[in-house]
Amino acid sequence: KGFMAERDYVAFSQQAFGLSMIAACKAAKSGKDIGICDEFGDGVMDGSTEGGEIQWLKYLPDVWNKVLPHSVCPYTDGAHEHECPGMDDALKTNPIKFNITAMHTTYDVEMSRRMLMESGRVLGWSSPTHYVSYYMPCNDLWAARPECQEGKRVPCPTYRNYGTQYCARLETSGYNLDGEFFMHDQYIIEGGHAMNAVGFNDHFVTQSGQVGGFVLMNSWHDAIYPIPRGPRGSHSLPFYLSEISDWDE
Repeated sequence: KGFMAERDYVAFSQQAFGLSMIAACKAAKSGKDIGICDEFGDGVMDGSTEGGEIQWLKYLPDVWNKVLPHSVCPYTDGAHEHECPGMDDALKTNPIKFNITAMHTTYDVEMSRRMLMESGRVLGWSSPTHYVSYYMPCNDLWAARPECQEGKRVPCPTYRNYGTQYCARLETSGYNLDGEFFMHDQYIIEGGHAMNAVGFNDHFVTQSGQVGGFVLMNSWHDAIYPIPRGPRGSHSLPFYLSEISDWDE
């Protein structure tokens, strides 16, 4: 509509949209026992921006004209995340609006890849998050460790020979500093997370030896947190598409 050139881009405010989503969720429940946003594990109805479900966008048309530029309300973490002083004035003249005419859902790898190719669009990606478990035999050097004392130790899994009856179970996050999500036969569902799927690479080899995967755009910071949250890292899109090497990255 003449506001921007074809190849110009504008960053949107996560903080302003999060506040609009909280307000829309509460309004949608007004006078009802169960609202659209009453989902187990989500705290949006309690005023938290932690949580949320992708499909809410379709059922909350009140937020379709609540997208504001980042300059109106820059993102702040922690105590000030519910503040956006210029939001009300900006909404009065806001020219940005989106509309949802349909919503399609896939549940497997092949259908998700096909949707990426055929739509040519970024896809909302909803996924469980998990901890992976590793077992160390409670003998030799590990016998005196706190994890191997009575009350904390666990029976060793029977699918592998650990050489002793009890093991220490160590839990850590199912992702690494290279931004790879991984799992093996021992894992514990920890929660859920929403990201954007922007592509896939059938030939990419992960650190754990898995071949192929989706390229996801995430909102997490690159940082090393205490276990079990663990390290969170990322790479660029050209790296995940194997267009540049690890050295060049």
